[in-house]
Amino acid sequence: MRVRRPAVAGLFYEASREKLLKQLEEAFTHPLGPGSKPPRPGEYTGGVLGIVAPHAGYVYSGHVA
Repeated sequence: MRVRRPAVAGLFYEASREKLLKQLEEAFTHPLGPGSKPPRPGEYTGGVLGIVAPHAGYVYSGHVA
């Protein structure tokens, strides 16, 4: 599978892996978000839960987008 290099890392979302993971965790646990993080890989046996596809900065709508 071909993977596109991040075009807006550091602009629409954090550029560093650690900061991005923290930003995503905050979006999931935000009062307007789902309320909890999704299961870790291998812990969930159901269908697709969702797909992360940024369309704007996470800072603007990460918890509800």
